[in-house]
Amino acid sequence: LADYVLVHRERRTPIRSKMKISHLEKELPGSFIRIHRSFIVNTSKVTAYNREFLEISGIELPISRTYKDRALVALTRSS
Repeated sequence: LADYVLVHRERRTPIRSKMKISHLEKELPGSFIRIHRSFIVNTSKVTAYNREFLEISGIELPISRTYKDRALVALTRSS
């Protein structure tokens, strides 16, 4: 979405905001991790993960090579 982000919330309409995902990443608390150039997730909502994907509410999201090491450390800590 270029300079827009779409924030998905449980059982609510997503919020669309004009900001870069990198800026949003800096503003979020430590319980949020970047797993892909297009995805930031709340670690407390992750129900399963492996080295390639994670799952939130039955939705599988990819973990990219760029963010894999940091993401796996954060997910291991939050488990």
